[in-house]
Amino acid sequence: MKELGVNQEIRKFTAAETFKPRVIIREKDGKWSLTSENTFKSTTVEFTPGIEFEDVSPDGHQITV
Repeated sequence: MKELGVNQEIRKFTAAETFKPRVIIREKDGKWSLTSENTFKSTTVEFTPGIEFEDVSPDGHQITV
């Protein structure tokens, strides 16, 4: 979580260290989606490889991927 930029307070939160997310990877017509589901939150990122897009990091920062 440190490498993803999640701050230390959140990393030390016990639930954040113990939950096991379910990751679903899908591809259709060259477009990919990654869905991460856990007890607290579900997020989906959709993209086409090789094309930059805007997203929000786990700690809320706007990023270009």
